[in-house]
Amino acid sequence: MNNKGSTKSDIEWGSFLEESQWNLDLDTSEQFSISNSERRKIVHDSARELLSAKRFPPISRLSVSLSKLLSATALWYLFDKRKGKEKSRRGISRRLRLRFVK
Repeated sequence: MNNKGSTKSDIEWGSFLEESQWNLDLDTSEQFSISNSERRKIVHDSARELLSAKRFPPISRLSVSLSKLLSATALWYLFDKRKGKEKSRRGISRRLRLRFVK
């Protein structure tokens, strides 16, 4: 095993097997730790923004959902409502399922 400069054998630096054929460069390891810390800070800062509550829901998603709900309800009202309790329930369930489940 080669111990030049900032390179240590893996068993001196961490918890590795003695049979390994490679060495760790501490400068590269420390640079990775610094870069990793910076990435974590960036992700942490952006997570707050992404998870914050919005004042209004997205209008396009709201309009699509409402149009599906209203069309299913209107068709049920026109065709299935007066056919009895069982057929009425089956009709509204089927129409809503067809609209929302792809």
